[in-house]
Amino acid sequence: MKDKIKLTGIIISITVIMFLTTACDSFKNADWTFTGDHIPLTVGGGWTENYINSGDDIWYSFTTYSSSSLFLWTNDSNNGDDTKSAKIRVRIYYSPINNEEKKFIDDSVSGSNSSGNPEMDSYYRKYYLSNNNTSTSYIRVTATRSGSFAIGISSSAVTPDGKVAVFFNINRGSGTAPSPQWVSQGDSITLPGESGFSRSGYTFGGWRYSQHYSEIYNAGDSYEVNSIHTLYAVWIPNLPPASPIPLTNAEWKDGEITASVTEIWYSFTVTEGTDYYVWWNSAYRGVGLRKTLYASVTAWYENGDQIFVSWWDDGWDSPCQFTATSNGMVYVRVEPNYDNYSPPYTGTFAIVYSTSNTRPQVPFPPSTALTNGQWTDGDITASVGERWYSFPVTAGATYHVWWNDDTWSSPDGKNWTREGDGKKTIGVTVSAYSSDWISVFESEEVSHTGWTTPQSFTADSNGTVYVKVQRHPWEENPRTGTFAIAYSTTSTRPK
Repeated sequence: MKDKIKLTGIIISITVIMFLTTACDSFKNADWTFTGDHIPLTVGGGWTENYINSGDDIWYSFTTYSSSSLFLWTNDSNNGDDTKSAKIRVRIYYSPINNEEKKFIDDSVSGSNSSGNPEMDSYYRKYYLSNNNTSTSYIRVTATRSGSFAIGISSSAVTPDGKVAVFFNINRGSGTAPSPQWVSQGDSITLPGESGFSRSGYTFGGWRYSQHYSEIYNAGDSYEVNSIHTLYAVWIPNLPPASPIPLTNAEWKDGEITASVTEIWYSFTVTEGTDYYVWWNSAYRGVGLRKTLYASVTAWYENGDQIFVSWWDDGWDSPCQFTATSNGMVYVRVEPNYDNYSPPYTGTFAIVYSTSNTRPQVPFPPSTALTNGQWTDGDITASVGERWYSFPVTAGATYHVWWNDDTWSSPDGKNWTREGDGKKTIGVTVSAYSSDWISVFESEEVSHTGWTTPQSFTADSNGTVYVKVQRHPWEENPRTGTFAIAYSTTSTRPK
């Protein structure tokens, strides 16, 4: 089998439905009727080769067992070892008695990432069938181009002829990834070096099983292969990075990852023996202006020694803490969390360091002061999707927040009437926070109005409450319009 082989497969996990047909029974299902012969496939029986004319069907069958997992593999001109000429579509039918059809693979197997290295889904896919006992499933192969192809079943992620492979992902590098290496299960390969690819600002440091963590394997190492999987290039940053953004103790710094800015570097000075805490506010956990990036944060000393790496994106409740081992500079990189989340790998975040184990206060955005019992007009524009307001509160006092907005439409097209004076032009939702970002209330998306029924609360302490008014999530963005908001210390709506 050639190194550039691309194989398609399905993992079939069986848990069980009653299956009453035999291998050659006739049955009807949706748009087809199966009355002909089929070719039985044996699990672990190697490849079964055939020739098919365009538009024709060839049927296969295989036996499934309770609590078993099976892989279906195909080899054609679209995904294979370049020895086959047919282009095929594959469908599995497993419950004809209930007139249900299941289609799991077609002729457009996708998968390549920004590094140009195909993803694992290009070679086998995971699907699950439910069965109750031993039964027979049927495979329908339809040709969209005449030629040869091969098909087979295995009980593990190993090709029907016992091959496994390592694919190489250059992990946001540029250039061409090394070719996948196919060997018999249990054989070893020699890991390739940096040839034909690179990454600006980084030095190649070997390969690992994930993008950020796990053991590093060096180029030239002997590597035993027991399954089909991908190794990711390890990149060691060249320090100092270009133009890091300086951080100030206990002062939050906002950042944004975009399609063109895929990482942001920060720096701060440390003193030997001092404890430091690095916190971040992200989409995973945090407060405030709805941060949208699932972040991964890594820090190094200026000599290149790594201090920490966080790939679980929780720097809000659990900061990364370290005691400085020397005087000097620390460099912190923020990038998308590629390991645990799916695209898009863009969004906003905020980061801070401190010498205290108490998280620094996140500042509120500029706000407009509200006056007790008086309405304040506001608007949502194409560029401003939310407005902030504030008012003072006294411990033990009860407050009522009212708003006047427009009708908005739910995704199913049904209008929900928003009560008001009929003069406002956009639907909104309203949220309020205490000065330490504890939620005071959040208006419901569907049923709550702020006209006849205000949001009421009793203050726990003296301080300031911050109120956010934003375009209702069911409003079409970027719809613009007007609203009004007020607070009062009585239960009567202000006039």
